[in-house]
Amino acid sequence: MAKPNRNAFTLIELLVVISIIALLIGILLPALGAARRTARNAECLSRMHGCAVAVNAFPADNKGFLPPAFNGNSGADLFGDPAGSGNGDDQHFTDYFRDYMDTPEDQESDFYLCPDSTLTPGPNQRRFSYSCNEKVMVNRLNAFQVRMATIRRPSEVVAMGDAAQNSGAGTSGPTYSGQWVSDMGFPPAQADRKTPITIDESLNVDGVPANGIVIRFRHNSDQNANLAYVDGHADGSKIGELLEENFAVNY
Repeated sequence: MAKPNRNAFTLIELLVVISIIALLIGILLPALGAARRTARNAECLSRMHGCAVAVNAFPADNKGFLPPAFNGNSGADLFGDPAGSGNGDDQHFTDYFRDYMDTPEDQESDFYLCPDSTLTPGPNQRRFSYSCNEKVMVNRLNAFQVRMATIRRPSEVVAMGDAAQNSGAGTSGPTYSGQWVSDMGFPPAQADRKTPITIDESLNVDGVPANGIVIRFRHNSDQNANLAYVDGHADGSKIGELLEENFAVNY
């Protein structure tokens, strides 16, 4: 009589093995997802640090002026009068950073797109999901450039950071433009310096109107934003941690 083959799994043993594998996958997948999110956040923070270094280094080569967020084609030459001359070069902050960072300009690279951003900019759109504090890095259509020496608290003042993306173009504007900017009355009064910045939850998404670009708390389940500061450092902030004084340059 032939002996039974003991090398094969029984059905029960096979089901036990499959159950153990499924359990391990269920345990490991959330951990792997969290690790990927942590890695993307770290990459974004690293990019913000590079931007902060560029912001801080630019004045040394440019008469003490901080880089503009935008020098539009109907604006003025760099360091000239704002608006009206028609001599603007249509440059964005990403163009001014090229001499200080080993990156191509923003239409050829995803460097300025946060790794956690969810929209892809359309054809011929600037590829960035970061925006600037216009009181530090100005829109040259509206204001004179700011000198580094006039920033009294460079380690506390935000230059730029994570921003919501425009629902139409898929990009962020060169400067923050959403409701919280007007609520602060830019520049914020010194009496209100410790007032926390509040963000409408409906704007804390990737896909807002062009005039709704605010800080985008897109990391850690939409609770954290990465920001570059005037002194050259970068840091992450939770909702409620940023104060009006972090955007004010008048005191």
